[in-house]
Amino acid sequence: MRYVLGSLTLLLTLAIIPLRPRLPVDPIRAWNSVTEEGPLVRVETSPIPGRPDLVLAICDYELNWCGFFGVYCVSGGRVRWQARVPKDISEQSVHRVRALLLRGFRNPIIEVFGQTHMGNGNIYLFELRDRELILLFQTRAVDFHREKFTFQDGTLSPKYSDLNGDGYADLVLEGIVEEWGDEPAAVIHREPLRQVFIWDARLKQFCEDVSSRVGVAEYYD
Repeated sequence: MRYVLGSLTLLLTLAIIPLRPRLPVDPIRAWNSVTEEGPLVRVETSPIPGRPDLVLAICDYELNWCGFFGVYCVSGGRVRWQARVPKDISEQSVHRVRALLLRGFRNPIIEVFGQTHMGNGNIYLFELRDRELILLFQTRAVDFHREKFTFQDGTLSPKYSDLNGDGYADLVLEGIVEEWGDEPAAVIHREPLRQVFIWDARLKQFCEDVSSRVGVAEYYD
């Protein structure tokens, strides 16, 4: 009897917990079969906060080698439109993406880490304005390539907060730079790296606070 009551309690508990809706993949595949040059081997989707009608996706022709990202409006089981990207990323593939709501910004911000075939790349911040993705920022933040330096775990970590109290989120990129020796191939030195970028509402761009730089000089422009 105790077992039955326990099972009923579990079922009732599961019944009242709202399940996260499954984000659509098939409509995006169908849309891209018409608009893109070849079949997709991967479509990885994620939500956009505050916009249940929109889906953010990584789409790969070849896994982690050749692909792109997109923002899609999906309703009624099909894609209604895809956001235009006037200035796209320069890398051949997308390492990861996420959508953010940042203090001071009216629209969702799309954070993209691009990756080249050599394992290097940038972080990009796009603002979704109506049906366009407007590039606000980009800088180096991906390095898996063991030539001389790499980033520990391959990327820098972005953090967003209002550092100067102007009502807008600013960006801090932090990580560990690893220096590799030739013989044997091993890390011989690690050093923290930190960059601070302040949003300038007049210029409408993130501007680096050079005085806050910490780390290996080779990683700065």
